Amino acid sequence: MVRIQNKRILLILIGTVVCLILTGCSSFDAETQTQEESSTQADSDIYAELENPEIPKIKDDAVHLAFVGDSVTFGNGVWVTEKSKEHTYPAYIERMMGDGYQALNYGVSGKTLMKEGDEPYTAHYMYDESINANADTYVIMLGSNDSKPQNWNTGDFHSELKAFAQTYIDLESHPRVFLATPPRAFEEAEEAFDLNNDIIENEIAPTVREVARELDIPMIDVYEKTKDHPEWFMDGSHPNATGNKALAKIMVPYLTEEQ
Repeated sequence: MVRIQNKRILLILIGTVVCLILTGCSSFDAETQTQEESSTQADSDIYAELENPEIPKIKDDAVHLAFVGDSVTFGNGVWVTEKSKEHTYPAYIERMMGDGYQALNYGVSGKTLMKEGDEPYTAHYMYDESINANADTYVIMLGSNDSKPQNWNTGDFHSELKAFAQTYIDLESHPRVFLATPPRAFEEAEEAFDLNNDIIENEIAPTVREVARELDIPMIDVYEKTKDHPEWFMDGSHPNATGNKALAKIMVPYLTEEQ
């Protein structure tokens, strides 16, 4: 009788332990699943922002500097690694320019200047938003994605860049408009993103310089300034925080120069 009772107690204890283990595992699994789902959601939000960036909120009583471009302007390098736009080159420029200035970032990942490109900038809502901003100054830096084999067309790039820049020149705000050559695409970028640095160096950058002369507007030669600095890029194309700060230092003297 005592043995039977002891056996029953032992079975109850074993059952209790098993129950606790199962409950604990279930709780652990649920917590792990929640963390994984949260991480997946965070990653999803990060990459969604690359394609559909938040529209800049324009402040009153500020001198507005608008930056029109692709993933280099948007800040893919620091957005993906830091989940922040505080280290994009427009953000650095705003801080360097000081009180009274606001940098408006209209960069969109993957966009081309040319309308026949696979992802034309003019087809994205940020193009209209940049126009509607009627900013005091515009810096246009597009062309990296136009160098891809499916996109490149020498004649179209010249004519479309000229028309694109003229659209901003003709705004009611009578802004200063700068054209900037794209940065160098290093070997990693050619392999990862199908960019063609030979086209950027020998066709796109010279075309940007030529169009700036034809329109009699200032030009910022980002290509020349970046061609010997692979350490400024996280993947051969997208500047890291150091690279973005360097780009800002390159641009600020132009932006502060009197017309």
